[in-house]
Amino acid sequence: MAVGIETRDLTTQDQHIPMYSGYIFQKWWSGVDTSKWIGSWLDNYDMKGQYNDYNAEVWQAVFAQAPEIILWCAGQLYPTNPSSDVYPYFCKELPEFDAAAGMLNGSARGVPIYLPYGSTGEYNIFGYLGMAGIPLEPVAQFPKESQSAIFTLNSLQDPQLPDEMLARLHDGHDVFMTWSLLLKLQNTEFKNILSLVDEGGSVSSAEFRLRSGWLYGKTVKSEKPIAFPRIRTTTWPYVRSVAAVQEDYDYGILLNTPYLKGNLYVLNMPENNYDLLRLPPGVLNTIRFAFVKELGVTLEGPGNVGMYLFGPKQYVLYNMSDDEASLSLKFPQRIQQSGWRELAHDASLNFREDTTFVRFGAPVVSTVSLKLKPFEIAVIQAP
Repeated sequence: MAVGIETRDLTTQDQHIPMYSGYIFQKWWSGVDTSKWIGSWLDNYDMKGQYNDYNAEVWQAVFAQAPEIILWCAGQLYPTNPSSDVYPYFCKELPEFDAAAGMLNGSARGVPIYLPYGSTGEYNIFGYLGMAGIPLEPVAQFPKESQSAIFTLNSLQDPQLPDEMLARLHDGHDVFMTWSLLLKLQNTEFKNILSLVDEGGSVSSAEFRLRSGWLYGKTVKSEKPIAFPRIRTTTWPYVRSVAAVQEDYDYGILLNTPYLKGNLYVLNMPENNYDLLRLPPGVLNTIRFAFVKELGVTLEGPGNVGMYLFGPKQYVLYNMSDDEASLSLKFPQRIQQSGWRELAHDASLNFREDTTFVRFGAPVVSTVSLKLKPFEIAVIQAP
């Protein structure tokens, strides 16, 4: 079976599918039965002039390590139609697609996101999380052993979900869920884990407060106000890792509390899912950091950037926006600086070590940084 990638143009196509969803479609199906997955097929329907978006479909298939890629539909090559104008750009990039496919070294890895058979839920939530820079591994079976795992309304297809998530916490593993899922668990133990005063309605803000340890750190701003479901917690701020600030209160965006032997994270998605990608880098960095124990690395930078991990030492970044992106790989340890390479374009890598909190028992923090042009990839190989 060939699995379609029909992301096309997010704003004009009926499906409104995030680019990263194309990667998830491939990885979910191949994880169910690799023997029945023959590859990916791409759709250029109504894509006149949108060559970056069409090539983004190709990149999702390449990063998913598809056995083959099928062009849909070849009949549009001759005689041509208006959507055929994406093909010259596709042909121009063919050498880079081919070269990058040969560079990928090792099995893909990411944060397990639980998508049981036959599940439905928050529309393409996995695509938006992936384009927010969280590398994902879609799984159809409940993830018991990973340090972190993501659960959404899709996960409710499993009738044992609440008990299984509590078992994860008992075993010292983290649970990261969406607010929409938590609302569906109000007749379970999860109702009492967070100190919530009330919820309901909406709240809009362009200002966000970030928590550092037991204290709030800096405040960051988005380019325009972003609307969220309204979550009011107690005035004690420990649970709000990210909060939307208004004059009289601040409201939960990323909630976090230790429970049993693990940690519970709750992400309050914007009312318009795409606004997740418009959040300030500081907010996205805080959300991504929830998975550092699972991944050993976290991405820092703006949204609309995908991170794809292969084996223990390869980090692929893809800028899926029209703007240049300044990006960093952040490691909670000292790393060897010699021997690192960017394989796709021989891009320059910059290294930095931060020892600010070592005196308090925290590790050295190391970063590897670079800039990516619009719709450019980087294949970063560690020594």
